[in-house]
Amino acid sequence: MTKENAFHRYHRNHRRGEAVLCKVSSIVSDIGLFVDLAEGVTGIVHLSDFDWAIKGEDLMSAYAVGQQIEAIILTIEPENERVCLGIKQLKPRSMS
Repeated sequence: MTKENAFHRYHRNHRRGEAVLCKVSSIVSDIGLFVDLAEGVTGIVHLSDFDWAIKGEDLMSAYAVGQQIEAIILTIEPENERVCLGIKQLKPRSMS
């Protein structure tokens, strides 16, 4: 019997659209934030998912390694060991 993959376990317990708390594990200026979601599960908040109106790397200056943040699960792909999250999805889209 093989041990269950951490990403499969995470997928079984969490769904797309769910708000989750996570901890920033690293910041890559031209990509986004890597966050710890559960033991053995790391996700990413891409630069394009930080804010509806403001784009760019300057948005990441508000975050620090070790900081706890809230994000929305956009996709969970256990077979690819990938979880994508968004911060802007926590706020309504601006009409301006």
